[in-house]
Amino acid sequence: MSSASPAPLLSEPSDELLGPASPGSPVPAKRTLDHSLSDRAGKRAKGRTNKSTWNEARGPYEERGEKARDTSYHEIWYCKHCDSTKKPNSITTNLSRARKHLRDFHGIRVIEHVERSDLKKQQHGTITDLFGRQEERQANRDLNEEKYLAKAINIPAFEEALARLLAVRNIAHTFIEYPEFHAVILSYNYMARDVLLRSRRAVPKLLKKTFAQHKQGLVKKLHNSLSSMVHFTIDMWTSSEQKVAYQAIVVHFVDAETRGVAQALLSLREFKGSHNGKLQAKAFLEVVEEYDLRGKVGYFTMDNHDANDTMLDDIAKEIDGLDPVARRLRCSGHIMNLIVQAFLFRSKAKKIQEDEREGIDEAYERLCRLSEREEGSIITKAQATEEWGEFSVLGKLHNLCIYSRSSTSIYNDFKAEIGRALPRDNDTLEFMVSPH
Repeated sequence: MSSASPAPLLSEPSDELLGPASPGSPVPAKRTLDHSLSDRAGKRAKGRTNKSTWNEARGPYEERGEKARDTSYHEIWYCKHCDSTKKPNSITTNLSRARKHLRDFHGIRVIEHVERSDLKKQQHGTITDLFGRQEERQANRDLNEEKYLAKAINIPAFEEALARLLAVRNIAHTFIEYPEFHAVILSYNYMARDVLLRSRRAVPKLLKKTFAQHKQGLVKKLHNSLSSMVHFTIDMWTSSEQKVAYQAIVVHFVDAETRGVAQALLSLREFKGSHNGKLQAKAFLEVVEEYDLRGKVGYFTMDNHDANDTMLDDIAKEIDGLDPVARRLRCSGHIMNLIVQAFLFRSKAKKIQEDEREGIDEAYERLCRLSEREEGSIITKAQATEEWGEFSVLGKLHNLCIYSRSSTSIYNDFKAEIGRALPRDNDTLEFMVSPH
């Protein structure tokens, strides 16, 4: 990333904007702001929200023909990181898409910190006022009642439920400091005041404690499994932007209590450097020792990467009686996934033959950027139609969907002919064809 500061956006209009040109680009650093836009945007820019998202943007390069606003007068967000990574610039007017782009392509998670509104302040004051009156009513409270209410509190169950809520729903640790959360708990049992965690710093300790308890329970379940062997699904995933790899190890077994097939994630190891087969084998063997499963290792389901052959060969050297060929099951889902993606992204078929993962990733990134430009009205409909056409069957389907909604008469005729309307592709459908 260039060390120079990015050009200021419309919130600070001036005659000239100074900012870095993209690396290797002939574009000069000096750029002139469109005064007609800055004058019209003055009042709106002063009250700009989503400041954290805009901090990741740069000003438009007018020498490239970039505009500050689109045809609908929406301010355009230009990614300042795409220049430094030498990728096609991401441009959009949708800030949700901008944050998604930052997360997916640059590993940057942007969280907007919104100032507490007058309504929120009023709600907070109302909660405080309500509990203040409640405390007044409890001035002459019944001590026996307090004793029973205190005994009714199940602290382990509360901590378990809270840990699950925070972990499963991916809730920020600051949640436990919210007065509204305290109000919900105390309205049910006002004696729970001493049970509530008061600081976000207590959350990591709570999560580690809960994890350790569940881990002990899982070890017992695996040892008491009705099957003599437990089996594993192992997969390695690499972030194309952060260049960090993750190895997931999932165990499958027959639960003695439910007498049904169960599974659990044993490890999600991060590999910051190399992640060849030998290193993956070492990580797996550490997990086997951690859960004391050396005598119960069964079959492995993995994709077709060559590193998995090396991994199983190394594991077989450490575990007696393990045949690396007989114990390896090929993931048919992975095979079908590659076939479908090669079909969808046929424009990159040659690249996919040379390096299947790199070719598919490159085609998918290009598709996402095209979708962003189209949604943000950065390119004309004719340009979008032409570029989508390069994506073979996927592009044709997209263009057909757009055409079927181009007018009321065409939409009604199309729906009458096939009996339904084509759903417009969106983030959900993009996720369905994502190689990740």
